[in-house]
Amino acid sequence: MKYGITKIWRVLNLKEKKQLIKLSILKVFLGIMDVIGVVSIAPFIAVVSNQKILNENKIILKIKDTLNYENNELIIFFAVASLLLIIANQFVRILSNWYGTYVSHNIWWSLNRQMFSYFINQPYSFHIQTNSTSLLEKLQVQTNAAVSGVVTPLFQILGNLITCIFLFSLLVIADPKVTFILIASVSLFYLLIFYKLRGKISTYGSYNPKYSQKTFKLVDQAYKSIKDIKIKDNANFYINIFEPLARRYANNQVKMSLISNLPRFFLEIFAYTFAFTLIIYLIKGSADFSSIIILIGVYAFALQKILPAIQGIYQQMTAIKYFKPSFEKIFEDLKLATNKFGKEKIYISKEKTITFSKDIEFKNILFKYPSSRKNVLDIKNLKIKSGCFLGITGQTGSGKTTFVDLLLGLLEPSSGEILVDNISLKEGLIKPWQFKVAYVPQFSFMADDTIKNNIALGKTESEIDFKKIKKSSDTALLSNFIENDLHFKYDTIIGEDGVRLSGGQRQRISIARALYDTKSIVVFDEATNSLDSVTENLIIENLLKNKENKTIIMITHRLSSLQKCDEILFLENGSVADHGSYKDLIDKNVKFKNLANENN
Repeated sequence: MKYGITKIWRVLNLKEKKQLIKLSILKVFLGIMDVIGVVSIAPFIAVVSNQKILNENKIILKIKDTLNYENNELIIFFAVASLLLIIANQFVRILSNWYGTYVSHNIWWSLNRQMFSYFINQPYSFHIQTNSTSLLEKLQVQTNAAVSGVVTPLFQILGNLITCIFLFSLLVIADPKVTFILIASVSLFYLLIFYKLRGKISTYGSYNPKYSQKTFKLVDQAYKSIKDIKIKDNANFYINIFEPLARRYANNQVKMSLISNLPRFFLEIFAYTFAFTLIIYLIKGSADFSSIIILIGVYAFALQKILPAIQGIYQQMTAIKYFKPSFEKIFEDLKLATNKFGKEKIYISKEKTITFSKDIEFKNILFKYPSSRKNVLDIKNLKIKSGCFLGITGQTGSGKTTFVDLLLGLLEPSSGEILVDNISLKEGLIKPWQFKVAYVPQFSFMADDTIKNNIALGKTESEIDFKKIKKSSDTALLSNFIENDLHFKYDTIIGEDGVRLSGGQRQRISIARALYDTKSIVVFDEATNSLDSVTENLIIENLLKNKENKTIIMITHRLSSLQKCDEILFLENGSVADHGSYKDLIDKNVKFKNLANENN
């Protein structure tokens, strides 16, 4: 438990730690109120069971004189006072439960937010090496399991433990011998059960992260290949993999529920046995029936609170044991996310600005991926002039994608540097550089939203400029289709991944999205492959017509798209094999000419 608290403490921020300290204080206060509530019934039971003490007990006589009450009025007073204290105790319990739930969900919200922020702010190199489904699974499943199965139970244990300590202390004062027997019996009972079953609990718990990881991946693959599944009619292949995973998970949940609740049934049997044994023991050991009734009443009310608290401790300990593998799986991520969260804002606020009026220079650039020994890009000296229309082409594997990723600042060179107007594009300048770039990928993300919101992706309704939506749609040859063929026009919902549109229409939305914000540089990465050559040429003409001072960089293997470029870079094996205008390269480079002929 100490180990768990230490780990949790390391992934919480100062505000959450203060909230947990407040919750601990509230739990202590609740324990005191539990004791007061139990003690408050003693005077009432005493006067009801033996009304002689109303006229004999010095303390009671003094209360009668002070309040000027008759015997019956004093009995009612004790009853009402005890009832009010018990009601107050319940209100404190409600407050404690509410605040505990509030703190737990606040921690859940905070950790999810931090984890999401941490993952989404990781470098691009992290994302190309990490499966997005595993990140989603960690965020949606493992973080939830860690909070609900480890963080929350630890502090519920604290509350129940405090209740038990305070009430057992009261019972020790009432009858030490009986109380110690009770403590020893109940503790031994639960410890033996927990010790015997902890192995099974760990086994069931260790399957949780495996199950969520495998099923997330399986479901993601199945839904993303739904068209192929329908054509091949092989849905049973995925179902047959999913079914045993889900069945084992369901069986584990049933067994865990039994393990978690089984002691409660035996505890109730124990409670009744203890109550009858206590009554017999007290009757035999004392002739004072009044004192026996008081003691039985105190034990009865105390046990009513103690036994659920003990069962709660056991259930929460099994939950911690069960969900510990999930917590361990994401602990390092949680720790890193907590340490990094909040620093991004400070970093961004200190960003420098960058201008681009002259050129971009690739200087002695070498790049290789972390998992590879071979350089995939080797560019000694290359300059891209501001305001030019640059084409980049080459066969598959020539380094086009890597070149673009370096240009966009998504990847860092293994050696060498990229300069913009003679200023090195270091880490502190990556963000302001990216603010100047619009990027159109080959396969763009399409939200299950309106065309308007997809073009202005990332903008709120109040931030969207419809004039810019219309202008970018005109340039991308999209407005005619939207305004004449769609009933809801720009408010048409396009479905998940734009499933209600053709590939070319989705591609034009992607182009309009890039043009929506007036950026200095527009990069097309195989972005017109889904378009027919006529539409592609018209869009290129529109781009050049509205080019102004923009730098347009077009990466494509379709060489006919590059005929209007100011310059073309022809890549081979990660290097610039040749460069020049389309006509120059056709005339002097045999490989380029052959590639152009293949494309025609």
